[in-house]
Amino acid sequence: MTRMFYREYPPPAVLKENVQCFWALEHDYRDPIHTHEHLWADTQIELIFSYGEPYYRRISGARERLPKNFVIGPFKKELLLYSDGLTGFVAVRFHPWGFAAFSKRKMTELINMIVPAEDVVGELPSMPAFPSPAGVHVEMKLEIIGNWLIRRLSEQQEKTSPVPEIARAVKVRKGVVKISELSDEFGLNPRQLERLFMREVGMSAKLFARILRFNHAKGLIERDPGISLAGLTYESGYADQAHFSHNFRELFGYTPAEFKTLMRGWKEKMAGAPDDERPDDEPPDGERPDVVFLQDKP
Repeated sequence: MTRMFYREYPPPAVLKENVQCFWALEHDYRDPIHTHEHLWADTQIELIFSYGEPYYRRISGARERLPKNFVIGPFKKELLLYSDGLTGFVAVRFHPWGFAAFSKRKMTELINMIVPAEDVVGELPSMPAFPSPAGVHVEMKLEIIGNWLIRRLSEQQEKTSPVPEIARAVKVRKGVVKISELSDEFGLNPRQLERLFMREVGMSAKLFARILRFNHAKGLIERDPGISLAGLTYESGYADQAHFSHNFRELFGYTPAEFKTLMRGWKEKMAGAPDDERPDDEPPDGERPDVVFLQDKP
């Protein structure tokens, strides 16, 4: 059975304010144990260079073919991506505030969008054909991408913004924070705060915090499907369990109870799977239902 190759790489120091990590993936999606990528609502942006079989996005039961190189913007809902065979990527995962310096388009235009990379960042770096097996020459190609991003960044006028510091504060609090509290803490009125987030992240600070809050709740379920709904509701800063469940489903397509059932089933399935049928980055106890190559990374 084919195993998945997935690996993350730290960015050059000069890019750390903009880039969370570089990453590479190769997988044969004919492998029945892992047939697609199930992505969840998230605040980050991905710049992806693909090779091999094309990738498709599932929309209302139909498949939409993706371009060879593409940008995935922040998503407010779940996203399903498929391929029919051996597919690979070298890619860049940006901090939520880090992509604006490279984008020709307004950040608000990227919400819930998958867009050809050239339409967003302009001319792309030239890279030689990607050989197999997985991992061969990955570092060389990521170095080319890194040098290209460094040149692009050097062409930008240096700007200071409070958004990275504010966004990090929201992440530390796992999204459980009021916009009024952030405004007071950082000396901005709520309208200024929201305007800055819309310009540099593409979404309001309120939505940004909400997505982080519910991703934290989802992570708690992934680690322990037996966690009580009351505990999840409390951890997420909600007083009303029904309201929490409704908002969870809006982002992830499942209620917390349904997602708990999904996690329990996956853990049981993976517990009985042979070691050579587990993807390379899947924990032995099958902590995730999919190897989420774009998300669920700290």
